Amino acid sequence: DTNQDFSTETILPHVIVSKSEARIANNLLVLRGKTEATRKVEVRAEISGAVISKPRLKGSRIDTGEVLCEIAAGTRYVMLSEAKVRLLEAEKKAKVVQSLGEKGYSTETSNLTQKTLLEVAKAALAKAEYEISKLVIHAPFAGFLENNTAEFGSYLNKGSLCGTIIDLSRVKLIGYVPEIKIREILIGSIANGKTVSGINTEGIVSFISKQADPITKTFQVEITAENSNSIIRDGETVEITIQLKSDMAHLLPQSVLTLNDYGTL
Repeated sequence: DTNQDFSTETILPHVIVSKSEARIANNLLVLRGKTEATRKVEVRAEISGAVISKPRLKGSRIDTGEVLCEIAAGTRYVMLSEAKVRLLEAEKKAKVVQSLGEKGYSTETSNLTQKTLLEVAKAALAKAEYEISKLVIHAPFAGFLENNTAEFGSYLNKGSLCGTIIDLSRVKLIGYVPEIKIREILIGSIANGKTVSGINTEGIVSFISKQADPITKTFQVEITAENSNSIIRDGETVEITIQLKSDMAHLLPQSVLTLNDYGTL
């Protein structure tokens, strides 16, 4: 019956209420990158000569100052003795010329010539001493040999490779950040890395490139991280997590979130 009245009763829904306090929420940026040794140096000869030391095998642990290669002296000690004698001779002649000059028996030109000869003798002695000091090639820092050092009996020219040392006491994590996120990263930001083999490390952002890659429009970022026992190697693939600026946020379970008719959370 359309004329019949219906009584309506408002039914209120039952709800569960809980108080929520805002807390610090860490924002993380995850990148894919690679590892790189903090230092890698090709140690080369500064003088020429035959190698008289036995080769060190690649993979060997090297301490700072340890001998890598030793070069035969040849006639260098003879040249050193000759340079010392010539310096003594030049010093004595310089004193004689100076004394004669003070008495008026020597010209200024003669005095200048003898001073020049004295300086040449000093330079010759310094050169001889320098070459002798470079007969033994030492490791500039501690690390591992990446190749065998020069073989016994081989000849090294000036600039020839003695050996390559890689330092893995610390390691660099290198990743590339999209330009939309680059201003959220700061020097000193805390970062973590995990290699594909499952090795974890921690460090801080030590470098942010000022120039974007022209193709990918990303910026290179480097993290200097710990490498206990040098377990992480150079060139490994690594997942990098950088902590960005924290925000205050409420922690909500996923079950209480839904979308409206317009697709808004």
